[in-house]
Amino acid sequence: MNTFNIKVATVAVALAFSAGAMAQGITKTEYKADKDRISVEYKTAKSGCASFSDNAYDICEAKAKGNEQVAVAELEASYKPTTKNHYNVAVARAEADYGVANRSATTAPAMQKTSA
Repeated sequence: MNTFNIKVATVAVALAFSAGAMAQGITKTEYKADKDRISVEYKTAKSGCASFSDNAYDICEAKAKGNEQVAVAELEASYKPTTKNHYNVAVARAEADYGVANRSATTAPAMQKTSA
């Protein structure tokens, strides 16, 4: 039981210090640089989709767009660490996952053979 209390206290102290670090945010120059980096990464990922065709292209494009939206949301949460911005990160991740899953699901019925 004593080691459990020590572990709980250690985790509580670690969380307290990490919350302080999260609340600091980033500078405006770092924000602008990261925003430009995200834009370049998106354009690179999207141009990489050109080698695909049909639904594979759609899935690749959905992944690229989803990654961009998540990165922008995370950047906003780093720049202005508010509860709303952290919520927006979770929403962006969910929407990105849904976008890719939705594109993937459009080919699933066509690939399955039905036996009648």
